[in-house]
Amino acid sequence: MLILSLLDQIRTDPLNGYASLVGLALALVFGISFHEFSHAFTAYRLGDQTPRYQGRVTLNPAAHLDPVGMLFFAIGGFGWGRPVNFNPYAIRMNPRIGSGLVAFAGPLSNMLLGLVVGLVVRLLLLVETSGPSNPVFIFVVLTLGNFVFYNFLLAVFNLVPLPPLDGSKILPALLPPDMAYKLEQFYAQVGMIALLLLFVVMYYGGATFIDEPVNALFRLVTGI
Repeated sequence: MLILSLLDQIRTDPLNGYASLVGLALALVFGISFHEFSHAFTAYRLGDQTPRYQGRVTLNPAAHLDPVGMLFFAIGGFGWGRPVNFNPYAIRMNPRIGSGLVAFAGPLSNMLLGLVVGLVVRLLLLVETSGPSNPVFIFVVLTLGNFVFYNFLLAVFNLVPLPPLDGSKILPALLPPDMAYKLEQFYAQVGMIALLLLFVVMYYGGATFIDEPVNALFRLVTGI
């Protein structure tokens, strides 16, 4: 359980533990909010007014955070915000393609957040002159590093092509219409069962296919 491991880390290594906890909290609030805002803004810009009417074209975290999704994030490091409702048939393009673009905007936003803050971390490590033992510097770098890591985690996890994750909308947009239709029928049959099974697998240590790309992105951007 993620939150318990963080609390245990605080007892054994307070500086690193508190930095991890703050980084997680920032990712929960700002990473998820920016993710859901990006869905809403993209749908709105493509012609659907639904997100605007529902007050979702905003960066206000209160409009986007979901208690259950945040709880899952705190437990296992994987979570979600309040789903953005939109009408695919109000979008000014093929509904399947439009849905894919709206879905992709969420993970892309977390990738961009991770990239920007990750480059800040890399810059801090390059220009720091007060020495590696400076606790304030260490806390800032560790906090920002955790923020970067969890944003990359949000992005990669949401790209998994299982409902209701964003990948389940992105993949059909990339397939020919007949294959996309069959896949969507399959999604309608399995519902969230496949996602629940995925959580079980990841909880018991089977998240390598997510951990590896997240770690690779983190190392590439931050240089750590």
